[in-house]
Amino acid sequence: MAGKLGEGLLTRRNVIKGGLLALGTAFIPEHLVNAETNLPWGNGKYQTFPRGIIETETTRTVDNIDMSRTKQTTETVIIDKPVLQNIDLGTLGPDVDTIAGLDFQGDIPTGALVVHMPKNGIVEETRVVFVKRTDLETVQINKALGGDRFDVYQMSKYGGDKALDAMARKHATNTARKHQKVVYLGDLGLFEKQWGEKEKVLLNRIIRAQRPAKPEIGIQEPDFVSPRVY
Repeated sequence: MAGKLGEGLLTRRNVIKGGLLALGTAFIPEHLVNAETNLPWGNGKYQTFPRGIIETETTRTVDNIDMSRTKQTTETVIIDKPVLQNIDLGTLGPDVDTIAGLDFQGDIPTGALVVHMPKNGIVEETRVVFVKRTDLETVQINKALGGDRFDVYQMSKYGGDKALDAMARKHATNTARKHQKVVYLGDLGLFEKQWGEKEKVLLNRIIRAQRPAKPEIGIQEPDFVSPRVY
């Protein structure tokens, strides 16, 4: 179902029309409707692409005060480093839409709709949630911490664009963590058409390649030998 999602891009630049969430509630899975928000990672939020951590050794300088004199020594400590992932989002069929939520390090600048901000104002990560319609055959995600995707079959028969938009928005709010800025893009293909020039920083940070490409905003074709055929 390669169509347009809802009313198009909904950003802080636009007036957001009320009632979209309510329109699609019947089609939102129960575990999403009832999920608590802002849970820490250890509390079992679903992840299709779990986070990876590697332990590495490093040395640090320590000040030791002895008999009113300071001596500096070094010690070895173990630190955890995240494993960054290149994630491929393909298309499962001609009437299958994909809702994705991906997590990235740091505060990625954007003018798109922000559905959650840390209360202390310190953004450690940016979570980007969008819907990949079939107009985008493949989207390859660049250097993500992890995230999730789920595929929705025949949404054209069960609520259409408004219900799909409601599901994706609900997913964005329900999977927010306290330390994250959560950005909702809606229909990714439509977002690129409407705001690609102004959102190059965001799009080039999160997308490594896609088919079809958008060379005018710096997004190239994947290096696959041949396109996917249903």
